[in-house]
Amino acid sequence: MKEQDVLNLAVEIGADMLRSGAEVYRVEQSISYICHAYGMTQTDVFVIPSSIVATVCKNENYYTKTRRVAEREINLGKLDRLNSLSRYLCSCTPDREEAYSRLNQIKEEQGFPAWFLVLIVGFVGSSLTMFFGGSVTDAALAFPIGLIMKIIYNIMEKYEANFLFLNIVGGFITAAGAELLGYASLTQNVDAITIGILMNLVPGIAITNGMRDMIGGDFNAALHRFLEALLIATGIALGASFALLIIR
Repeated sequence: MKEQDVLNLAVEIGADMLRSGAEVYRVEQSISYICHAYGMTQTDVFVIPSSIVATVCKNENYYTKTRRVAEREINLGKLDRLNSLSRYLCSCTPDREEAYSRLNQIKEEQGFPAWFLVLIVGFVGSSLTMFFGGSVTDAALAFPIGLIMKIIYNIMEKYEANFLFLNIVGGFITAAGAELLGYASLTQNVDAITIGILMNLVPGIAITNGMRDMIGGDFNAALHRFLEALLIATGIALGASFALLIIR
């Protein structure tokens, strides 16, 4: 495989890993290992959560590629398959056609349907409502609020709404729905319902990856992750606060 093809393949896999929720150090290692497996004598990779810059050298010839990663989603199943692909490339070094065929298979795999993810948000919200002290009735009341919040969230995401605004709206719908249930005397555990549903929006993976990046010495990436998590939390708090101010 030509040097440019190796670099393009490695960066493409790295970008998909980053998009799926991988840590920065994992992406850097995967790109470096793939390039070294295919005979690159030097590989320099710099990754932040929104960009990849990689340079490889072979026979005193240098090649550089930059990739912008604007959209991200948490897809740990896809990430696991990409990890397996990178290990396969390092151990077997298949030709270009086979490597891209395997990568395209992963890209074309369909994830969970949208309606299933909407139901999952409802079930998670209901379960956590009980975890935070709500009753079975409270959990049942939390379920439709979670569904409505996720449906509106998906619609706005489809039209590429800003992630901060997405979380403001998500927090507003959740808090408003729970407050209206309390206002109608259908529940006494408004806080449990609100917190249970809002846990679907909490940026747990961003915080975890930020901590791992910081421990690994990638302070730029860690700062990026922590700021992202802070903005998401701020959006959730603002949305819930607006709902409380309006209804109470």
